[in-house]
Amino acid sequence: RNCPGVGLQFFGSIEVISRKALQTWAGRGKACDGSEDGKMGEDMWLERCFDKLQIAKLQDVDLLSDGYCAANRRGMLPECVYGKVAYHPFKLPDQWFKCWKEA
Repeated sequence: RNCPGVGLQFFGSIEVISRKALQTWAGRGKACDGSEDGKMGEDMWLERCFDKLQIAKLQDVDLLSDGYCAANRRGMLPECVYGKVAYHPFKLPDQWFKCWKEA
């Protein structure tokens, strides 16, 4: 989990997954299939799938500054603070570099 709080806590701008979790996921068969699949992004789908497969979660909210995560944003922009490995959502290189320089 890379976003504290309730709701989606596994944001797709950076996903760190263990080898064991990937092996469990690869052997899932149809366990994660559902009628809602086409209505969500891959990050929400993967979080729900991991829940169904009872894959243990670790939380590290210090890696990412994501504007979609309510806990670390200013409006819909991420906090541009030192020490993050990813800043999201910037769609243009100039936007990302401005944030990186600010951090």
